[in-house]
Amino acid sequence: MENGLATANNDGTYTYRYTAAEDTAALPGGVKAGAKSFTFTVTVSDNGDGTLAAIVNYPDGATELAFTNSYEASTTTATTLSATKILTGRDMTEGEFSFTVANIKGKLVATATNAAATDGTAASLAFTYGDGSASGLTYTLDQVESDIKAGIAEDGPADPDKPGRTAIYRYNVYENTANLPAGVSAVKDTFSINVLVVDNGDGTLSATVNYPGDGLAFENSYDATDAELYINGAKRLMVGDELAGPGYITGKYQFTITGGDGAPMPGETTVANQAGGTVEFGPISYDKAGTYTYTITESGHVNGVTNDADATKTVTVKVTDEGGHLVARRSTPTASRFRVRTSSSPTRMAWRTRPSPAMMPCALPRCLRVATSRPTSLPSR
Repeated sequence: MENGLATANNDGTYTYRYTAAEDTAALPGGVKAGAKSFTFTVTVSDNGDGTLAAIVNYPDGATELAFTNSYEASTTTATTLSATKILTGRDMTEGEFSFTVANIKGKLVATATNAAATDGTAASLAFTYGDGSASGLTYTLDQVESDIKAGIAEDGPADPDKPGRTAIYRYNVYENTANLPAGVSAVKDTFSINVLVVDNGDGTLSATVNYPGDGLAFENSYDATDAELYINGAKRLMVGDELAGPGYITGKYQFTITGGDGAPMPGETTVANQAGGTVEFGPISYDKAGTYTYTITESGHVNGVTNDADATKTVTVKVTDEGGHLVARRSTPTASRFRVRTSSSPTRMAWRTRPSPAMMPCALPRCLRVATSRPTSLPSR
């Protein structure tokens, strides 16, 4: 007691007072300190037999000192998108065309307009994100967790070098073609992209945009002798209420287009689904007005995936002469959907096929959406 480390009590015991504190000066990146220090006492008494008894008195009746930290992570810089627009047949004025970026649930996340350009020259798109105050797409770890539960994002592939959370966000990027300028026909107007978000384990997230093979390259034509049209789609695969990663089915399904009597055809009539989810046939050129009917059939096989028997859809294209130029429009009233059944272990699982409500409705006349299936149960572990 002479050194002041203990306090003598009236009952013959002695009390020592201590403070335990976490060193927060060099916490790992993203780690936040909770309670930084605790004060507790130790009561020492003489047992009368040559031994001492010591009782630890924790604060607030606790049974231990509980130091709790939390971890947060976010993108340090906003993720921006890159796209171009080409108009052939005449010059393009600034802001003449508009574009929309929507997530897998159909929610608008960004818009864009074109820069001015001369005939046949690619112009960059200027994107506006969210309500206009954001400089790009941003992500936080809490947001990722919430979005995966809501079906807005999906679990991404594991990264052995970065054991934190990975997630994939899918977006549809399309031109608003309902009110194109007179004489302008959309040639390439719909694309699918995904963004891979990775927790670096240091409080930061990295976000990488995966574009289709030729990027987001929108094309329109004006007053051309022939009209051109692409039939595009997006291939999706769902397991239960969760989207599966793109690597599982990329390039493993083929889509074949055939035409009715006299229907012009693209250069490639059989294509595979791309890494970004896009299914794209080459341009179809029309040199006379009329109504043309096409059938598109899905084929291919992946272990545990069984194609729906109803794998052939019909698309109708109406070509009209408008003021001396041909315009091709898809006139099928609703988007066709392919359905598949999936199973990662057929001997242990039963699956049923139904269209996915997570697919964004396709309002564009030239966009063919490919729907997905959901299992009735998850695989046993």
